[in-house]
Amino acid sequence: MATNGLEILDKANQSVHIWLNDIADHIGPDKHCAYRTLHAVLRVIRDRLSVEQAVQLSSQLPLFIKGMYFDQWHLVGKPEKFRTVEELCARISAEMNGARKVKPKLAAMAVMKAMSSHISHGEITKIKGSMPAHIRALWDEAEKMEASENGGKRRAPMAAAAAKDAAAPEREGLGLA
Repeated sequence: MATNGLEILDKANQSVHIWLNDIADHIGPDKHCAYRTLHAVLRVIRDRLSVEQAVQLSSQLPLFIKGMYFDQWHLVGKPEKFRTVEELCARISAEMNGARKVKPKLAAMAVMKAMSSHISHGEITKIKGSMPAHIRALWDEAEKMEASENGGKRRAPMAAAAAKDAAAPEREGLGLA
């Protein structure tokens, strides 16, 4: 039975907490800080992608994370062209203004790890392929940390399954199921 009255919202809420817990495992137990970290890093990654890539990525994000991803998105001047890890970290620091200080590189790696755990391998490969070599290397480092914690295996992406489950009631209502 749905605790919020709608099962789709319960699943979306649960998905957010899974992502936040994954991030908190690396930056500390403060969920508010994990939320701010996810929000900041997702927006920086989004702004580095082409509009088409950013929208494709969003299709695999859980409902509530998708909302924060698109929050305050302005298409003018996108994609941004930062090329180094230092520039990435500077953008993350600027986005996290006012939040508990988390080292931007650690923040980036924690979110990259969560993304690699919950988004399909094919989509992550496309995103990484659009990044400069130094940022790809940082993402690879984050994935290696993830793989070593799971006995060398990448966790199955949950976002695609959650999105499919979440869309089922909508599709039925439209006669598409």
